[in-house]
Amino acid sequence: MIGGAGGGYSSFFSDYSVYSEILFNFINSNKDLIDGIDLDIEEPVSLDNTKQLISDIRKTFGDDFIISLAPIQSSLMNDEPGMSGFIYKDLYTSQEGKYIDYFNVQCYNDFSIDAYQQILKNGYPENMINMGMLSGMDLTNILTEIKKIRTIYNLAGVFNWEYYSSPPDGQKNPAEWSKLINKTISSENIINENMENKQAKNLNSNNDNDNDNDNDNNSNLYTYLKNKIKSLFINLY
Repeated sequence: MIGGAGGGYSSFFSDYSVYSEILFNFINSNKDLIDGIDLDIEEPVSLDNTKQLISDIRKTFGDDFIISLAPIQSSLMNDEPGMSGFIYKDLYTSQEGKYIDYFNVQCYNDFSIDAYQQILKNGYPENMINMGMLSGMDLTNILTEIKKIRTIYNLAGVFNWEYYSSPPDGQKNPAEWSKLINKTISSENIINENMENKQAKNLNSNNDNDNDNDNDNNSNLYTYLKNKIKSLFINLY
């Protein structure tokens, strides 16, 4: 990740040719460890500078190198300049926007299906959205919202700031967070649940059909008995 709060991008773009060379050399020397870069822009930066950086990263490292950005959720929910100073929709719909693999959205104010749907409604594809939480947030609620989302949508992923203190065990065992998230977001679990719901729905439908058949049979029996009684009555008199 590059950035966060602190003014790093102002320095980076103040002498772009120098600092970009340092960055790219560092990535090249650690290719066995680095397969992508996350641009966390939390200070006013020009859209043109951002586009140039993304374009140069793609040209230098190729299509397999992952490029992501980390906007706050309001920057994708609304088309207004946020902390970065530019409108993310303008970046996303540009030529350079095609090089973005996904957005690590800082959903620190509202990690919910409603927030996720608002982002989708604003024109961003569901499989490009990773939702981010904070370690201090209610994990039970987070897992509930993830399950709601994954039942309907193809949520790309979830991240936590910061991983080392991830709930429920914190620094003692942050990996437990990964296990819980993976279990909740797993496509297999969601598919199984959807299949169970579908089977239950079909069972109810079959029961309804059986009831309808029973009603039809009862109606036929009633008509038959009615006719027999009428015939008997006529024969007697």
